[in-house]
Amino acid sequence: MKAPEITLKGKTFKLSNGIEVFMTLGELWKLDTLEEVNEQFQMLAQLSPAMNATPLKVFKVISEVLSVMISVHEDNKETLTPVQIRGCSMEEFQHIVAELTNCINSSMPHGDQSETEEGKKTLPKSKNKNP
Repeated sequence: MKAPEITLKGKTFKLSNGIEVFMTLGELWKLDTLEEVNEQFQMLAQLSPAMNATPLKVFKVISEVLSVMISVHEDNKETLTPVQIRGCSMEEFQHIVAELTNCINSSMPHGDQSETEEGKKTLPKSKNKNP
């Protein structure tokens, strides 16, 4: 599958959406679990046009997420710091948020999971009988 890309400051970057992104963000934010890191991703929902005010922390989280997604992708020769990302115009930042949201949504599991009796999601069992 082709890596999602985003163009910022006249340069195109590939975005990683693998586990390394979550590991690096967990270290950056001093969080120990995937669930805690995912809670920070909920900041994207706070950028709804229906909101009367946008918490400033949202801009910080988005710029850190994007910076990590760029920096951990092995094909990128250059990276951008969160401060450089926050230096974008408001219009460009809105574009960033839309692209970032699409990338995150595309990396989440969809429909290929089966439910157990308890209603929890599990990955389908491998047909390979060798451990």
